Amino acid sequence: MYYKDYDLMKFDNGFRVVKKDNPDDKFHMIDEGLLKIGDTFVVGPSGYFEHRGNIMDAFEDTDNALA
Repeated sequence: MYYKDYDLMKFDNGFRVVKKDNPDDKFHMIDEGLLKIGDTFVVGPSGYFEHRGNIMDAFEDTDNALA
């Protein structure tokens, strides 16, 4: 997939993917279903972002005894 209308905003501890025409809408990627809360990515040796899974899936697989 190629998303040409997006920018990366880098911070000290991470980054945010924002739409060029509305960089203040920080939830756009989630609202559009492009990402889910808990999605984890790393930058691989090729320089691409590699999806490593979703940390929230581990919580959904438990019986939520602490919730």
